Amino acid sequence: MADAVYAATGQCFYREIAIDTVATIVNDLATCGALPISVAMHAAVGDSGWFADAKRMEALVAGWAEGCRQAGAVWGGGETPTLKGIVNPDTIVLAGSAIGKIAPKSLRITGDVHDDDAIIFLASSGVQTNGLSLCRLIAGKLPQGYRTPIGHGDPRTYGEALLAPSVIYVGFVRECQRRNLKLNYVAHVTGHGWRKLMRLEEPFVYEITAPRSPALFHFLEEAGPISPRETYATFNQAWSAGLCGSEVGRRRARRRPGVGL
Repeated sequence: MADAVYAATGQCFYREIAIDTVATIVNDLATCGALPISVAMHAAVGDSGWFADAKRMEALVAGWAEGCRQAGAVWGGGETPTLKGIVNPDTIVLAGSAIGKIAPKSLRITGDVHDDDAIIFLASSGVQTNGLSLCRLIAGKLPQGYRTPIGHGDPRTYGEALLAPSVIYVGFVRECQRRNLKLNYVAHVTGHGWRKLMRLEEPFVYEITAPRSPALFHFLEEAGPISPRETYATFNQAWSAGLCGSEVGRRRARRRPGVGL
């Protein structure tokens, strides 16, 4: 999508793409209570000429550095292999890895969920790399493609809304640890949408009250069309969730339902 928007408008979103990549790695890491120390980049191309576009390359580097800053980690190097004949010469495959630390070990998040635990939702910036194949399919059906205004009070185009940088949630986990707020279970709501909450192997029924979804998700429902049920099964609906079991957490959740940090 970033390549398509860049070609059509000249707007470069590779800073946002780099933040997305770091976010995907460190958000998964933090779900077990590990705070990232070092993040490494793996940027594979089909032709080394990909790096000759200074605007795009500088945006990629700036975004990766910003993602590491937000995660409280150092950029620990990485690799930029040229895989001719394997990767399309016009594209880049971005990946990476992170090393994290749980200290003390008692801060490890294990899935220790109990009846009446509060569910606290953390706001996302949009789809956050989640369900993008469906988003691309919808773009192909729109006369203006990614330049289509999404409306519903949001001034952005479809491409701008989809390419908003992902939120990094490490700071929330770090602050909970600092304040001795026990997190019993944390789910990074990506693929499979809200069904991620049910990955915990416990026979719970979840009762959730969340605010109305933002404009982008209403646009997706209309342009797809996609049923509301399917959007919750595929997308995060603009929330990433954590289950909190401490009494302090319950009090905070009652005062601030759907809290976004």
